[in-house]
Amino acid sequence: MPPTMRRDPPTLPCMARPPVPRILGAIAAPVYGLGVRARNRRFDAGCDISSVGAPVISVGNLSAGGTGKSPAVLWLALRMIEKGYTPGVATRGYKAKPGRAGDEQAEMHERLPELAIEADPVRTAAARRLIDRGCDLILLDDGFQHRRLGRDLDIVLLDATRPVFDDRLLPLGYLRESAASLGRAHAVIITRCESADEQTVTKLERFALGINPSFVIARAEHRWDTLEIDGEQAPPESLDGRPVVLACGIGNPGAFVANAQAHGALIRSTVVMRDHHDWSAIDADRLSYACDQGGEPAALLTTAKDWVKLTRHLPRSNRRFDVIVPRLSIGFTHGESDLVALAVQAGERARTGGA
Repeated sequence: MPPTMRRDPPTLPCMARPPVPRILGAIAAPVYGLGVRARNRRFDAGCDISSVGAPVISVGNLSAGGTGKSPAVLWLALRMIEKGYTPGVATRGYKAKPGRAGDEQAEMHERLPELAIEADPVRTAAARRLIDRGCDLILLDDGFQHRRLGRDLDIVLLDATRPVFDDRLLPLGYLRESAASLGRAHAVIITRCESADEQTVTKLERFALGINPSFVIARAEHRWDTLEIDGEQAPPESLDGRPVVLACGIGNPGAFVANAQAHGALIRSTVVMRDHHDWSAIDADRLSYACDQGGEPAALLTTAKDWVKLTRHLPRSNRRFDVIVPRLSIGFTHGESDLVALAVQAGERARTGGA
């Protein structure tokens, strides 16, 4: 019996349903909120915060799931290299198995091989290893809630397709902490502006400025710069009219589907897994079956984060279909220079011991 695949390609809502049934979430969310507030009070009082002797810039968010942190970290690393720094990335290595890099670590290394990356749930340990490797600036990936490592600048990403003012605390919604926690940040990047209307983006800006009128606020878009088709580069326009099976295990699958549709892909079927899904050989067999249906095989369209785990199960010699991996970057439409200036100021202030 062939594997069951969803045949109708929907436009997926971005995290439309809560992580658990609503009645359970309504009971658990207040308890979770109490724990978050108690933890933050300790850090606000200066307890348990460590310094590593180098400037630290955190890139994080308020929500569980994808807001585009990895492209933002890579963008910031490149800008700080241009300013004469030697940055390194301290990441948690979420769901990484022994001897294997985590999803974000593998994706960043593939895009910028010379960038030093250390994965460790204890971020201070990762940061110290980076300093030992010669880094003079620590970029803390997904660091807003990891407050044990002191930082000189907190940049928070807000996804325009998932406005925080419409969300609730885990597990009733997807907020890791209340939106009021944004007050301890220094700058905000509103991401995926290309997928939201101007009214929503403006509302997010006003929401952030209502919490902190001195915020540096930037607007950014997620762009498919190029497509990698089995190692060969192609323009995103080559996706137009091409049948694909779309597969992803990311925090915001709706944005990936919307991008594919915007570039004209003919989505034959979709396979959407949980964020950080560890693709198995059985999963790969199901994807192969879906791609091979019909006269002309459909290409497999997947993310870079997913392909680093799928590639070992789908060698080129064992399939008739192409694999298409969009290469994503973050592009700013507003506030980029102000954000870079703020990062440089934080780095220099930390270097010189200034206030």
